[in-house]
Amino acid sequence: MSTTQPRPPKRLGPAGRRFWRDITAGFQLAGPHEEALLEMACRELDIIDRLDDELAGAELVINTPAHGEVANRLLGEVQQHRGAFRLLVRDLKLPADPGQATGNGSVIRLAGQDRQRRTHRATG
Repeated sequence: MSTTQPRPPKRLGPAGRRFWRDITAGFQLAGPHEEALLEMACRELDIIDRLDDELAGAELVINTPAHGEVANRLLGEVQQHRGAFRLLVRDLKLPADPGQATGNGSVIRLAGQDRQRRTHRATG
């Protein structure tokens, strides 16, 4: 029985590393496919963090020669990355509370609990 958490992937920023540790401390991932999803979500979170930093000092509306006043393109970029992050987290099917069943019958066990297994019920 191993209760050690998987180490965060290399080159994650502070936001991604924090999210990785929070998730792996509370949940036992089902396998490499879920670790890959979690890593992608962490990387999206780091991109969002960087974009938010850029937007903090930027004008939200800019004047362009071709189109006049337009929204800063970073606003659209951050929106897309937030959507990608949300979908990746949704695909992990993590319940709000560790150890609770998700809506599709999956059970995520708390890290360190060996009796409760993750199960998927086929629908159809």
